[in-house]
Amino acid sequence: MRYRHDRDGHLDEQVFLAAIAAHPAIARVERTTHAEDEVLGVDALVTVRGASSPIPIDVTTRGRTSRGYVANLLDTLRRGVVPVVIERVPTNLSPDDAFAAFAFWWRTSEEYFAASACLAPSGASRAPSLRR
Repeated sequence: MRYRHDRDGHLDEQVFLAAIAAHPAIARVERTTHAEDEVLGVDALVTVRGASSPIPIDVTTRGRTSRGYVANLLDTLRRGVVPVVIERVPTNLSPDDAFAAFAFWWRTSEEYFAASACLAPSGASRAPSLRR
């Protein structure tokens, strides 16, 4: 299975990942290869300082005004990946702004995962948690 992703947003993705890697709360940003991105739909694994495991993220610039926005978000969440939606990425994106976007989507994803776990029928597969 291949995941659709924003091919035009690769430069924006690189800017975002470089900015978040420079934030002091981030221990490591491990970018995936193009092939891994195509197959897994994951742009990078982000490790927050003090966390025991990395968080898979998918950076996209396709926001609320884009066709299929909600379906893409839900698909990403169902795979246990944190979607980081940042509609405009300036080339001078600050580490603080990048981290704020990441933190917002990480928290929002955790809320989705928790709600999914509560609603899942007994014995059914549940959405993963990224809690550290």
